[in-house]
Amino acid sequence: MSIDSEIGGPGVEDRQLVYARMGMSSHAIRHAENMVYGSPSRKVGKAALTNVVTRFDSLKNRKPRVLESHTCELVCAYELELDQDVIGYYAQVPCRGIQRVLPNGRRHIASANLDFLVFRQGRVELIECKPQAWLLTNAEHSDWSQCDGIWEHKPYRAFASEHEVGFSVWSPPHEPGIYLQNLEAIYGVIRGGMDTFAPRAVDRAIAAIAKQ
Repeated sequence: MSIDSEIGGPGVEDRQLVYARMGMSSHAIRHAENMVYGSPSRKVGKAALTNVVTRFDSLKNRKPRVLESHTCELVCAYELELDQDVIGYYAQVPCRGIQRVLPNGRRHIASANLDFLVFRQGRVELIECKPQAWLLTNAEHSDWSQCDGIWEHKPYRAFASEHEVGFSVWSPPHEPGIYLQNLEAIYGVIRGGMDTFAPRAVDRAIAAIAKQ
């Protein structure tokens, strides 16, 4: 079994096509491929044990993705599944050589595992997922910052730019339960197919949402 078939996601030919559309250098392509093949080695850390870790059976990737939170990363994964521009994605990708400047002015180099490496039709993007409440609590005296309602992490952004990919911070809605349930309902219809019962169930769900 090849590595591609083992981890799922877009095949190497599909990834190479995206790299070509972006005009990525050979060095950047090698780095992106290392992140792809390094993604299955990530184990859930101790900091994530207060979350509900989820094994998500991805239709888009044709293989499962292990996600560290059912109220944050899972919500983002559903959005990625339903986004027609996304051809596939990898979870917990290793990012080595992230540079920070410490308060004393010294440079510090570290590693991190960002939540998603996403392949779209014409670009590759790293995504870090964080709830708004976490960002507001931890932003002070850290690498996180906010401008015009958009959150940023400058070391992650610089790392992504150095390797010729995009970067964004993603947050679920506050109290994401209803939004998550709606995404699950949509995904369930897609996953199960439109049998004779599904259209009636969808119509009833839409009517209930419209009223409430």
